[in-house]
Amino acid sequence: MPNDQAGFAVEEFNALRTEILATVKAIENLEKTVGGACAAIYLWLLNKDKAHSELAWLVPVAICLLGGVRALALSHRFSAYSTYVKKIEQFMYGGEGKLQGWEHFHANLRDAGRGWVMTAVVNYAFWIVVLLITIGVAVHQIFF
Repeated sequence: MPNDQAGFAVEEFNALRTEILATVKAIENLEKTVGGACAAIYLWLLNKDKAHSELAWLVPVAICLLGGVRALALSHRFSAYSTYVKKIEQFMYGGEGKLQGWEHFHANLRDAGRGWVMTAVVNYAFWIVVLLITIGVAVHQIFF
């Protein structure tokens, strides 16, 4: 492989690493922002007259639903990143030898059903539980 192609592959890999870290940070910030927004709205609603704020209890539900959809969209970026990083690894390592690269290693784990399935389940469970809690609070405050 010529040096200029290898240098380009390394630069591409570094750019992807930066994008991956930014996506992880965006997901973490989204979780904090949704939690903070819901807490602030609940605190505000607790000080309001219940008769005039019934529909406002649905706002945290909408925030959680939209946050979950956004988190899902962000997490799907990882699939594209993985595909491209595997191509870079194939180019750099040629598929020969013991070193395959990080994404090839992860692909083997995913194929074996280890590790990454649990991560996905926990991520989905987080948003489902938060959504169910906000729905429960809204139903309780509106109807009881």
